Amino acid sequence: MIVGLVEIIEPLTAEAYQLREVFVNSSHIVCLREELNINNKKLPAGMDLAQRYTRVYMNRGQVGIDFVVVGPPEMVEKKLNKKQLLRG
Repeated sequence: MIVGLVEIIEPLTAEAYQLREVFVNSSHIVCLREELNINNKKLPAGMDLAQRYTRVYMNRGQVGIDFVVVGPPEMVEKKLNKKQLLRG
């Protein structure tokens, strides 16, 4: 199932993190881990300083990819395992 998440990225040329929507195939996710290395001084305006973040590890064959999304691991896991009803 394809799931939309909000990724937090740190571009090399910007002073602050940026947010963007990312769509992932939940069947390719290997691991979710809380990300503790977010610099609160670089958060976009309006972001809650108490917000938690999750690093998502995905399988890409022999190599993997990982990225950080907004939300605690429990919330991300619920979103990834959400059952979708088929409409017929």
